[in-house]
Amino acid sequence: MYNSTSSLSIHKPKLALLIILVLLEILPYTGLSQEIKHSFKIVGKTRIALVAGVSQDCEVSYDPASPDHLFVETFCPDGSLQTKDRYICLEKRFDLSQLTNNLLNRKVVLDGDQVYFRKDGTTEKTSSFKAGILIQEITYFSNGKEQLLVSRYGKAIDGEYKIWYENGQPYFLGNYKENLKDGEFKTFDLNGNITQQGVYTAGKLVSGEAVVPDIYFDNPDEKASYAGGNDAFNEYLKSRSAKLEKLNEITTPQRIDLRLSINKNGKITQIEPISELSPLSIELLNQVFEEPPLFNPARVENNQVFSIMNLYLVISNQGFCLYNEDKVFTKPTKMPEFPGGPEALRRYVAFNIRYPREAAIGNIQGKVIVMFIVDEEGKVTNVRIGKGVHYLLDEEAMRIVRNMPNFKPGIEEGKPVKVSYGIPINFSL
Repeated sequence: MYNSTSSLSIHKPKLALLIILVLLEILPYTGLSQEIKHSFKIVGKTRIALVAGVSQDCEVSYDPASPDHLFVETFCPDGSLQTKDRYICLEKRFDLSQLTNNLLNRKVVLDGDQVYFRKDGTTEKTSSFKAGILIQEITYFSNGKEQLLVSRYGKAIDGEYKIWYENGQPYFLGNYKENLKDGEFKTFDLNGNITQQGVYTAGKLVSGEAVVPDIYFDNPDEKASYAGGNDAFNEYLKSRSAKLEKLNEITTPQRIDLRLSINKNGKITQIEPISELSPLSIELLNQVFEEPPLFNPARVENNQVFSIMNLYLVISNQGFCLYNEDKVFTKPTKMPEFPGGPEALRRYVAFNIRYPREAAIGNIQGKVIVMFIVDEEGKVTNVRIGKGVHYLLDEEAMRIVRNMPNFKPGIEEGKPVKVSYGIPINFSL
């Protein structure tokens, strides 16, 4: 007769012995008994100053989960963690002091997550890379919930695109293919009800209605504009300037470059200077825009949208007006010339360019077009961005141009004249 109790008592020791033998076979080959051996060696200091003379550090450490990867963390001056980046190391040695050069020479490449932190330690944004190529970006609300997810392949939006409300409810869902809408798009209200729904193919709406999220567009289909055009806007500036009491303190005209945030009703919600302004100019600017004018709002797919618009002004003792390049030549008889000619200009840019570290880490690259005016004395003035890539690269490109030596001025009818000039500055990793 079969006895279950006696059967259990007989097999317990054998089962225990079998388990022990299996564990002995497995454990030596797992991370429980030995650390990963890395394919490279970290040399030099593991923590150094991010920039000489600035109390902001960066630190390197091995990635304990991969033999080929490392982490670089940067810290704010107060010691709080600012970023944590994961790289694959393609050399046998890694020296933190040579990080920028190693990035430029692709000896280390972003591979994994690049995480940005707020002052309170919460995650603000995560950028995911694969072999140096950006494949996804996620930004987060301060409560830790996802705010925006963008799938990419490098610079192009490619894949799912999602926006959430702060409570975690989806607001905008869709899919892109090489920057073009492709597939079904939807927007929702806070209760989860669909408010817009449409289907796109290669960027064209094929059914339903246009689905356009309430975000700020810097390149809308139709840009925001002042009703009545530039002449009417100059009249507005003239009338507002007539009330300014300190205009007589402006001794020389000054160009003022502004970035306006305009909502979908045409109202200015924010004014941000993008050129250096004196305290007096800021004071007068605030008075002029104390009652901001209304604009015709920008449009995307024929829908009114929030937008960003650059506005170029001049302030003098006569007041504010739109910057006018009518008296600036674009094709004079003789163009301005950099001392030493075009080849010397190329050498000047190559020698003086300083690739921003954060841009190199983020694999940000591209061609920046810098516009400026060479005046009658050959001086470089009114430097601005004609075509930008990213504010880090844009600022570096403008720095290079602002520090240029004087040109030989342009000539028209035998006399030196102001000439509008532009140069491309290529940032490539």
